[in-house]
Formats: sequence, C-alpha cells, structure tokens
Amino acid sequence: MKNNIKRTIRELKVMELVNRYGYSYDFIKKNPLAVQSKCNSLVWNTFFDLKENNLQKSKARYSICDLERMDKDAIKDVIEEYWFHVYYEIYKGKGISVYEAQDPKLLAYLGLPYNADSICVKKRFRELIKKYHPDAGGDTEKFLELMDMAENIKNI
Repeated sequence: MKNNIKRTIRELKVMELVNRYGYSYDFIKKNPLAVQSKCNSLVWNTFFDLKENNLQKSKARYSICDLERMDKDAIKDVIEEYWFHVYYEIYKGKGISVYEAQDPKLLAYLGLPYNADSICVKKRFRELIKKYHPDAGGDTEKFLELMDMAENIKNI
C-alpha cells in the first residue's frame, strides 16, 4: 500500500511540472536533471514529504505516515486540495483573476478549508477580529496581523 501511495504522489509532482511549466511528460521522465531547477518552486514540496523515518520536522503538510493512515476518500481530498493550490499558482502566475478562489495562505491563517467562499472568509475574519480585539481583552499582536490582512479581505 505504501508503495502505491508513493507512486501516486510522485506522479503528482510530474504532472505539476507538466501543468505549470509546459514540459511534456516524456521529457520529464527521460531528463529529470533538466527540470531539477523548477522542482524547488513546486507546490508539491509544501504538501508532501515521502521520506520515511524523517527525524527532522518537515514543512510539508502530509508525510508518508500521514497518508498511509488515511482512507481512500481522505487521500482523494488531499489530492483535490493539492490541485486547487497548483491551479491557484498557475492563475496567479499568469495574472488571471480566479472568481471565488481565495489565497490558500489566507485561508490557512483563518483556519478555513481551501474551498471556502468569500462569505465564509468574511464571517471568520469578523469572528477573529472580535476575539482578538484589545478592548475585549484579546491578543494585540494577532489583532494587528488581522488588520494587516483586512485589505486583502476587502478585495474579496
């Protein structure tokens, strides 16, 4: 099972190179060193860590151990979220405005799922502003961070 998961996840990396940088699938498979410079900028690196027994704390969201414990539907959800982030980066890189697609970093900061709409974002923002407002005994630093994000949220 672990090998199947690894194979599937590695295939996602190749497909991201195809989609984001226009390489052909065969070119990537035959010339892995030619695309090495692009590999550091992949969304894949922030999502997956396939190293076993990795003693260092990984920056990736999902380790091979995490994926191994998931059922098939949960893995499909992870892959769906991954592709959302990939296409967000593609559209952002081309300057294309994506209707109803929010910045994944903003959503993560607000504790929302990747597919949250603008209504959910604004509602969560208001909740956090009330929670962290200094007049209500909240954390001033968190409040200021939220206020810095306010401009991004107004544009939604």
